[in-house]
Amino acid sequence: MTVDARLTRNRERLDDMSVRAYIVGVAGRRVYEVVWEPLLRGKFGPYADSVSAAWLWWKLVDRGGSRDSRGHELLGYLRGGLGRVLDRIIEGLLARGHHVHLGSGAIALEGDGRRISRIVTDEGAFDIDAAVAAAQTPDVAKLLPPGQTIIG
Repeated sequence: MTVDARLTRNRERLDDMSVRAYIVGVAGRRVYEVVWEPLLRGKFGPYADSVSAAWLWWKLVDRGGSRDSRGHELLGYLRGGLGRVLDRIIEGLLARGHHVHLGSGAIALEGDGRRISRIVTDEGAFDIDAAVAAAQTPDVAKLLPPGQTIIG
């Protein structure tokens, strides 16, 4: 699949193709059902069937290009993991007078269909200017008001 992705010159044709159709066409139905379907369902939940093949194409090209001529991986990993990044973000927000609520579960995001203006948690409801979600897309989608879409 990585070789096929790297040889694909017309990526635009993948925009309207499902990731399932792409995988089955390149690697076969069994590879899709055993390897990829559980991964896609875990990541995208009920939206897995509507994921574009272009999404997977980019992942394959990006990761396939992360090896040198001898096949050694050339990826970098942050010492301390993403927790370090989140800690710095929280420090920056607090230093600028923002409120950060940790350890409470989000129950709902409320808004007017264009923007989120309130978050409801098990600690209470809070008016907000912005929301940043660090969760799986299907889990965030469940919190949105009817008609609201996820941006970014």
